[in-house]
Amino acid sequence: MYPHYHQWQRSDDPRTMTLTSQSHERAETHSARISPSRITVARLRRGLTKTELAAHLDVAPATLSRWENEGPPPSHTESILKRLETALEFSAGYFVSEELEIPSMDSTLFRAGSRATLRQKSVAVASGANARTLLAWLRRNFNFPAPNLPDLSGFAPSEAARHARTIWQLGDKPVPNSVQLAESIGIAVMGLPPAASAVDAFSMWNGEQPFIFLARRRTPEGTRFDLAHELGHLLLHSSDEPRTGAREEDEANQFAADFLIPPGIVHAHLRLHASIEDILRLKTALKVSAMAMLRAAYHHGKLSEREYHSHLTALSARGFRTDEPGSTLQYERSRVFDYVLSPEGGASISRIADETRLPPQDLHAFMLSTQPHTVSSATSTTSTPARPTLRVVH
Repeated sequence: MYPHYHQWQRSDDPRTMTLTSQSHERAETHSARISPSRITVARLRRGLTKTELAAHLDVAPATLSRWENEGPPPSHTESILKRLETALEFSAGYFVSEELEIPSMDSTLFRAGSRATLRQKSVAVASGANARTLLAWLRRNFNFPAPNLPDLSGFAPSEAARHARTIWQLGDKPVPNSVQLAESIGIAVMGLPPAASAVDAFSMWNGEQPFIFLARRRTPEGTRFDLAHELGHLLLHSSDEPRTGAREEDEANQFAADFLIPPGIVHAHLRLHASIEDILRLKTALKVSAMAMLRAAYHHGKLSEREYHSHLTALSARGFRTDEPGSTLQYERSRVFDYVLSPEGGASISRIADETRLPPQDLHAFMLSTQPHTVSSATSTTSTPARPTLRVVH
């Protein structure tokens, strides 16, 4: 499908895919130190302030602040773990794992901007921290592709979109599956939990590893635009570059528009003074929203200003401002997580939760609501499964 698309395959690595028993986890918690950063991340993930969590734990806010900075006293580890488990709904093993780096709120540009509250943004950022744990698990058990993103930071957004299409050999064809395209170049594409749905989407770098997070609050067409928007950020804006807001958002929007709706397609398939039905036919073919298609038609000179506003009013009256009436487009699936949870991949939500100490409901969200597969007794064995790898499919 894509020139650089990768497909999961097995390889042999006897060290991988070993389960951690609950009894082993309980033994670990007796002597382990509680991670200060994991208390913070779990609190933010649950959308709680320090004052609110302190009340749940029946401690003073100053005590909780000290725990998040220095860690709780080792002499009370077991009792504090039980209280944290109850209050935050994370397993005890989660709190005694390695420290987590918490992404900076200031360096994260959220797709929703001012529409999302600070609490919702905090849930999203905490989810980003936990997503790194899931990606580390993927890398231990599967040969996840190394990031291979071109540096287009010196390009104008429209040029960058055209250049990206050339690199990925898309020409003027519609982008088939944007999630799988991003995965094929090593971007970790994951979902956000419902508590962060107002964020819509955001992207971030963890060292050399890019992430894109999608809330899927909008239509499948809108979510494709969200992903293309975040892809624009990753390609156009350096990980070291501060994201100030308006300029970067405008550039990412222009990239997304030209990436999903190439000017060549508009000129080839839309006549001058295009009708609403012309707009709707092409938007269906390109798997974009009617409003995005309308803006592109106007931007590329197929509509006068008067025609644009007339079509805008008509489409809004038909419900296209907030929905895509009559659309049969489905949300795009992740090939990575579909494979991981398949009989060939050999994993399950419960198994991944046991090994990563992440809550199953969070894993469901990260995996873009992929339905969990169960590994049948016929395919499950006590031997260690081989580690899947990725290969190029032309």
